[in-house]
Amino acid sequence: MDALNQVLHNRGINQDDRFDIILKIMDGKTHDYKEVEDILNSFDYSNQDLIQELFMKMGSKYTKKNLDQFYTPLTISNFISKWMDPEKTVIDPAGGTGDLLIFHKGHKTIWDIDEKVVKLCKLNYSLRKDNNILIDCKDSLKGWESFVETWDYVVMNPPFGTNTVVRDENILKNFTMGHNKKKQEIGILFIELGLKLLKENGTMFVIVPTGYLNNKQHKDLRDMLLQNKIVASISLPENTFKRSGTGVDTCLLIFQKTVCANYDIKMAKLKNIGYELSKKNTPILYKRDRKTGNNILDEEGNKIINNDFNYFEEFAEKVNITKISNTILGVERYMKEYVEYSSKGTPIKSFCKIIKNGTKIDKEGLYKYIDISKVNTPFYTWSELYGWELPSRARYLVKKNDILVSRLKGKISYCTILQDQENLIVTNGFVVIRPTTIGDMYTIFSNIMKKEFQVQHNTLTTGSIMATISDEDFSNIKIYEGDSGVESLVKAIEKFQNLNLR
Repeated sequence: MDALNQVLHNRGINQDDRFDIILKIMDGKTHDYKEVEDILNSFDYSNQDLIQELFMKMGSKYTKKNLDQFYTPLTISNFISKWMDPEKTVIDPAGGTGDLLIFHKGHKTIWDIDEKVVKLCKLNYSLRKDNNILIDCKDSLKGWESFVETWDYVVMNPPFGTNTVVRDENILKNFTMGHNKKKQEIGILFIELGLKLLKENGTMFVIVPTGYLNNKQHKDLRDMLLQNKIVASISLPENTFKRSGTGVDTCLLIFQKTVCANYDIKMAKLKNIGYELSKKNTPILYKRDRKTGNNILDEEGNKIINNDFNYFEEFAEKVNITKISNTILGVERYMKEYVEYSSKGTPIKSFCKIIKNGTKIDKEGLYKYIDISKVNTPFYTWSELYGWELPSRARYLVKKNDILVSRLKGKISYCTILQDQENLIVTNGFVVIRPTTIGDMYTIFSNIMKKEFQVQHNTLTTGSIMATISDEDFSNIKIYEGDSGVESLVKAIEKFQNLNLR
């Protein structure tokens, strides 16, 4: 890339014009830049990751913005392509730069509303020497009526989120999910559009936030999807789209446009997709010997990419459609570990009351406020604040023997209130548990420390960015009676706590 820029710079070509010249060269429309042609012809176009990196750098200079927002891990694209018949057609109506379809050998159609992005998409495919494609600058949510039931496959990663909405009545009225509504998330409209574009028995591959598959407010979307045949629900690793600027938890959902009453859905939670997702530029992730750290090699001495997609068929769990609970399509609730833990024991609500009502704040009153940051499991401290200083999330007054458990998915913070204090108030980021008896307090506390509780807690969280557990779901977590000697532990914590809060 640096060599290309240097040659064009030497020829006196402005930065803004270099992209168009390269595109003309790739399309064979000019032969006036022999030295540039030679550089382009020297690239190894079989190395798709290299081409993606080259393309991102080239396009970023053209648009003067970071194109990581369009980044799609190529292992996802490759996995999708293996499900598709190369003799059949496919469209991506939210195509961006087109990476989701680069491995499909059949004819491809890509639509995108942004003229510059369409140019970038054309370059992307020119770099890969792929001419079996139609790329069109088009507002996909308008003028689709003449394309109903045209394609065998729809593949897309549409824009999504509560801030990405459509308010145009002329668009909304043409969609079941938008009709008689003032606004609708654009991602939901794109999913319905995909169904409209699919032929009967056609298949859609769509990347969605997990909230679409779990949250109560999206049940109508799931009801629409379940009128078809769900083929697979695949949970992608955390940070899959980190380079695109989103930390949203995502799933790859595959479904077929057909009616089917009794069938199995393949479900899997992937841990690795071939890239080191925690690192900035997401380099390729190879399998390593855990003891030595050395790369594991195949029979030919090549490093092996750590990619769970390659083994999806082997470890995917089959869930019959009749077991889908409350139309929830998220993966975690159907994994063996959660099913095992949640099928035994007694609901936690049998041992306590969940405090749901917030308290009225006296603006002149002095409070001891416990925020999430003030809990260092299993200990806690507080900040003294007047009512007018308290944040809006200060919600519940608590008392001795109440148990606090953080709502957020991930590492769970928890503690037991071990002092009698007036005006002790906690954030709504906690579930507040009020045990029925002191024995119930010991039982609950002992369970919170167990893996069985933590798996259930994290599985029952909903939301795509800051997934949290509701009071209702929390109250149904299964626990086991008996404190397993935890009484002595609590008393030791209480002594330390008293010393710490003097």
